[in-house]
Amino acid sequence: MLTMEEQNYVTALREIEGRSLRDIAAHTGYHFNTVKKYADNEDWNMAYRPRKQRTSGLDPLKPTIDEWIREDLKRKRKHRRTATKTYNDLVANETLSQLLLVGKQTVTNYVSKRKKELSVTPYSTAMYKMWLEVGANEIRILNERYEWVATHTRKYGRQSEPEIKFAPYITALVRKPRAFLKSPYFLTLPETVQNHLKNCGYQDLRKTLLMLLPIIQDDKLGDAAAVLELSEIHSPDDFAAAYRALTEDPRTLPEVVTPMTPTQPPTTVPTQANFI
Repeated sequence: MLTMEEQNYVTALREIEGRSLRDIAAHTGYHFNTVKKYADNEDWNMAYRPRKQRTSGLDPLKPTIDEWIREDLKRKRKHRRTATKTYNDLVANETLSQLLLVGKQTVTNYVSKRKKELSVTPYSTAMYKMWLEVGANEIRILNERYEWVATHTRKYGRQSEPEIKFAPYITALVRKPRAFLKSPYFLTLPETVQNHLKNCGYQDLRKTLLMLLPIIQDDKLGDAAAVLELSEIHSPDDFAAAYRALTEDPRTLPEVVTPMTPTQPPTTVPTQANFI
């Protein structure tokens, strides 16, 4: 297979200089059939052939497992099924257990692989081959099995800055404090929040970012900025206490009665009859 530069050279000899195929073959030293393949080629898109998928005893259950994984990705990490929990749920289900023809290791291996494929964070898709379907209005991202992963709106024209939707990546970013400070998302934060995070030590920065995660997800960064403006914050604990004081409803303290508490007589409201 010729490199792109070699292909372009063969095409130029054919189209621009008008040489014959045999002349090009003699001039370049390429085989005649190779020259013919590239000299008259009009479609330079690489055709791909989907890999033949080997059948597996897990195939009947793969749609169910994939659906469980997609549902779990919408939940907080601590509420998601582990690979072992997925296997146990299959065994516990009377209908699904009859379709389970493989062992636990096969199920857990498949679950671990599919979690990486179905997640759209940059860390989970790194080092995996992805495919793009480029349409007039959107770009669809597919995994190695040509299954849908994500869809992005296609933009036309020259843009000074890329349009990025940060929501899917926030959870991963806050767990990498130094990377968070260098990310494009950091520049979208209120200036007060930026300045506070820049002045934090590594441990305080890490702890503060974990506190900010639910605040960001609830779209309440304005409240966080107000806390930093109105209060003296010297530690993550100071921030947590001040944020609760600003955003939570004040609690009504319970009435405390002791043996020394004097009895309060009932209060009567005077009426017009009392004065007659």
